[in-house]
Amino acid sequence: MLKKVILGLCLSSIFFVNSAFAGESVKFVVDVKPLSFLVAEDIDGFYSYNSSYYSYRSETVDGSALWTPHLKAGIGFNIGDKVGIDVTGGLGYMIGGEVLSAPFLTLDAALLFKLGSAITIGPHIGLISIDEIDWDGESDIELSDTQGVYGGLVFTAGKEKFSFCLAIDAVSLDDIEVTDGAAWTSSRDTIDLSGWKIDLGMKMRF
Repeated sequence: MLKKVILGLCLSSIFFVNSAFAGESVKFVVDVKPLSFLVAEDIDGFYSYNSSYYSYRSETVDGSALWTPHLKAGIGFNIGDKVGIDVTGGLGYMIGGEVLSAPFLTLDAALLFKLGSAITIGPHIGLISIDEIDWDGESDIELSDTQGVYGGLVFTAGKEKFSFCLAIDAVSLDDIEVTDGAAWTSSRDTIDLSGWKIDLGMKMRF
């Protein structure tokens, strides 16, 4: 459900802002974050196991850091000479802990204050939907989708057309429900990917 909401809000925001602020002040924005990490302490050590009279096997989430590279696109426009707004949406892929992977969608809105000619700083908030979470191993347990919000500060440094971008955020996500498989059992009924994330990449404006 949240996936449809994110896509709808992203498209409607772009069309609305483009209509309302048409002109040279509106820029097409591409936001690339190859160095993006979500840290969720709750998942470290979560495991599933297969136990029988003859053998015992287990698979464990190793660590709490997940690599979350993503790409967003949208529009940016200025309010006067010192304030800008970026509205972007896109997709990414989450992988980590040796056994977890999933695609995700995100929608982001940032309020940027210009500090001189090359630096901006400001708050931003976003929605995120992580779907089709896979356990990449022999275990046949199933993990539900999760959705939530994030927010924090974003910094950019560079020219208007090309700048480096850093974002530091707190993340709040719904609990992931864990369903035992036919042969494997999980150590807990739920896991939580809430935590914090750091994104480092580049932002381009055309």
